Formats: sequence, structure tokens, C-alpha cells
Amino acid sequence: MRRSGQRRRWPPRLVIFLAAFGLVAAACGGDSDGADPGASAAPASDGEAVGASSASGADDGEIMSDDADADADDGTAPDAPRRGGELRVMRGLFHEGWDPDSALELSSIQYIQHVMEPLIRANPDGETLAPGLADSWEYDADAMTFTVNLNPDAAFSDGTPVSAEDVVFSAEEWKAGPNYGVIYGALGEAEIVDDQTVVWSLEYPDSSLEAMLTWQSAAVMPKDFGGRSREEFMAEPIGAGPFAVESWTPGAELVLVRNEHYHHPDRPYLDRIVITENSDVNQRLVAYEAGDSHLILVPPYVIEAVPSDDLTFAPAHLMHYLGFRTDSPPLDDARVRRALALAIDYESVLALGNGTWTKSSGGIPPNVADWAPPSQPYFSRDLDQAGELLAEAGASDLSLELIYDSGNQSHDLVAQVIQASLGDAGVGVDVVALDTNSHLERTGSGEYQMDLWTMSAISPTAIDPIGYYLAVDYLYTGYPLDTLDEVFVEFTETDDDAAQAAAITKAQDEFASEAPFVALADQRSAFAAQPSVNGFMPAPWGTWWYDSIWLSE
Repeated sequence: MRRSGQRRRWPPRLVIFLAAFGLVAAACGGDSDGADPGASAAPASDGEAVGASSASGADDGEIMSDDADADADDGTAPDAPRRGGELRVMRGLFHEGWDPDSALELSSIQYIQHVMEPLIRANPDGETLAPGLADSWEYDADAMTFTVNLNPDAAFSDGTPVSAEDVVFSAEEWKAGPNYGVIYGALGEAEIVDDQTVVWSLEYPDSSLEAMLTWQSAAVMPKDFGGRSREEFMAEPIGAGPFAVESWTPGAELVLVRNEHYHHPDRPYLDRIVITENSDVNQRLVAYEAGDSHLILVPPYVIEAVPSDDLTFAPAHLMHYLGFRTDSPPLDDARVRRALALAIDYESVLALGNGTWTKSSGGIPPNVADWAPPSQPYFSRDLDQAGELLAEAGASDLSLELIYDSGNQSHDLVAQVIQASLGDAGVGVDVVALDTNSHLERTGSGEYQMDLWTMSAISPTAIDPIGYYLAVDYLYTGYPLDTLDEVFVEFTETDDDAAQAAAITKAQDEFASEAPFVALADQRSAFAAQPSVNGFMPAPWGTWWYDSIWLSE
């Protein structure tokens, strides 16, 4: 991408790092079993806290959670957070470890954030930010600086106060990371103003920086790893997040306990969290039904077994898409790609989500800040226009291969819909189901014609997906990156809302006119929480903060 008149390309290491988002997105959709949520009853309000009053906006920087001082005559009202208790969670995603630069799975990202909290948090609305370890922060595009003011009460779980020196040390770790480090490249020389204040000079403008500081890769660690080696620290980390690690048995169980030195006066409410890792969705459901688990993700084929009052849905976000490999005929012709997009029976695709899939309005997952639509309506079915485009391109008697991950059960059905839809336009489709590793290998190497997959953002800004598309060869389609390159620079070099919206629309227009991929549906992830669980608020991309959760008696 261009910086100061120079064109700056993503380093290869960013390709490795952002490829992880594909795993994150898939995990968000099904907690390892690849299932998308459906619904048999009217869903709960998107992103609403379970067992609590609806969360309000957080434009003032306040984290969206239950008010610890909720009004109650005797302090025992149902909406008054209660301190104490053990939350039991069952997940199909396995924790990979504590290195912030190596985390790929959504579960690992979430756990690291809770132990080694970043400076800034993303709110569950997918739109706003809230203080993490920083009380406040300021991006000054004119002065080319980024300033962070630490919460003076922030402390590591061993009781040591968090200082500006810890933050500067951590930032050097972020930048040095072989996977995520490049996204912090704007951070230049750091000035420690006092124990709680750091001012970075910026190497170039980057208005997306505050959103990137919400990621687990921006974990705050003690200076010099508290006197240990990096390897020793990552094996047994300490942080200043709301929880500390009591024990971890890889592939089996993770136990987190309250950080007694956490800077918030009331949170976390829970004493302990016991997270059991189990890839068998039926066993997870049995544990939930028996009351042995408080919280699980719910795939569609078991959702009717869960009481509707127990269900919470994240806002629609996870994007199912059909990618076209654009550097080989016949899919190197945009007319052919648009024709295929126009031939798809979107209503039949949406029906597979049982009410939790919505029609995509563009090629960027919705319900994140800075989202903007294309200039014209996105694709809908038009077989006549599809036929005209195919004839214009001289593309008759087409036969194409469609690959997908057999671990994603919903995509087995989506593939059948696409096969039938394109058949209506006279295009033959050979559907090939691959195991997860084979699918990743073929997609990543570009050895395919059409590919079904999912993706999501992991921070509250629409430029997040654009950066991902740039890093992974335009969603592995091989389409030229020039326009997205321009969009990324135009967006990050300004903090003007209108200019940023125009940049996003520019990208959306290319998605529609050139159709390197076509977004099929945006999905809401579904969760079941026991009636005793309060304050559970999943973000659009499927993570949540445990310190807002409390258990009623």
C-alpha cells in the first residue's frame, strides 16, 4: 500500500497471520462442528444480555455490561449483579496456548484477552470501543501521535501495578511478532511521559490503530516478562485482565480465577470459570440439559431441544460466500462471474439458516462500525440477465468444480443449492467435499474454481475485512489488489466519517461489479445459557467478555 508516495505491500508474514481469520470465522459459526445456528422460536434480541436489561450504547467509553449498582431496595433484585460462583462452559474449540502472536482460534483469542487484557476493548455491539487497561487514548492525525493514559488502578494478578514501561515493552513485543506484528507498524518511538502515560510517534497515519489495539495480539505484559524468559512466561503467563490462570490441561480443561487486583471495583463477578473442551456436540448438549454446563453454542440440528428463553443470538455478521478463482478461464471473465452470482437462488440459501441467515447487502460482514453499502443494490437472482451475460461472454456448456469443507454441515446443503441454481442457468457443477486440511490447502494455493467458505471481522471496523482480503489474495480469488490497496490507504489516512464511508463503498462497488466472490448470507450465531446466567452479551464475531457475567441463585 502507498505510504508517503511509496507503494507498500503486505509482508508475507501478514498473509500467515490473517489466514487465521478463516479459522476464526469458521469457529464463530459452529464451535468446531461447522454448524450454523437455526431457530425454531422467535430469537432473543441480537446481542442482548441474557437475564438482564438490554445493554445501552457505549459512546461515552463505558463498557456495555450490567450496572453493578443497579437499583434495588434490598440489593437482591434479579437485575443486581451478584458476586461469586463458578461458571461452567463447554466448547468445541481448543485452546492453543498463551502466546498472543500465535493465537489463531477464536477461543484462544478470547482467553488471552481475559488474562492479558489489551489497552482497549471492543464492545459487544460491534460498533464501539471501551477502556481496557487504558482509561483514555487519543489518535492525533495532525501531530502524528497516539497517546495512551493507563488506568492508575491497573495491576497484574501478582499485585504489581501496570506501568508505562510495561506498555512500551509490550508494544515492542507486538511489533516484533512474526504473525500479527505488521499491523502495529505505525507505532514508532515511544515517549514515557509519566508512570501512566505513553505517547507514540507514528510512522504513518493509521486511524484503524485503536481498533487493532483491542486484539489479543496487543496484550499487555510485565516488562521483561517479569524476570523470566519469553518461553517461561508464555507457559505460565500473568496479566492485568479480569482473570488469572489457575490451571490448563491442553485438549481437556482450562480454569480461570478472578484477578483479585483487577482495576474495576466490582468486576469480575465470577470467582471461577471452568471451560471444558469437547468436540462432540451431542455430549455438550447433554451436559447443558443436565445443568452441568451453563453455556454452549447451539447448532441448528439441536436447537429445538433448547428452551427458547435460554437462547441468545449475536447480531448477523458471519458471512458465507462463494469465491471464484479469477486468474484462469472461464472465471477470469467478470461477465461469467456476475452471471453465476445472478443465477444463485438466494432465498433457498437463506432458508437453510432457519431464520438466522439474512441476505447479504454487500461483500463486507455487517454490524461493525464504518460499514457502508455499495452504490447499487447487491446481487439478487435474475436468470434472464445471467443468461445474457453468459451469451455475451461466449460461455456455453460450462462445467465447473465447487469445493467446500465437509466439516461445515451447512455448506453441504448450500453446495446443493448452488449446484441446482447454476444448473438452471445451464452451468454444470461438480461438488467436491474435502476434509478441513485439504480444503485449506486447495483454497490457500488457489487450486480451485469455486469455493464455499465463511469469514468475519474480529474488531469493530469495516476496514478489518478489507485488510484481510488484501492479505489473503482477495479472499484467495487471485483478483488484482489495486483497488483494495487504494481503499485501505484512503480509509486509514483519514478519520473523516464521510471519507471513510466513501472508501468502503468504493470497495463494495468493486465486489459487485467484478464479483471476485459473492456474499450469500450473513449469519447470527446462537448460544444457550442457563436461566441463572446473567450479563452474557456476544459480539457479532462470536466472542464475549466473561467479567460482565454473573450467576443468580
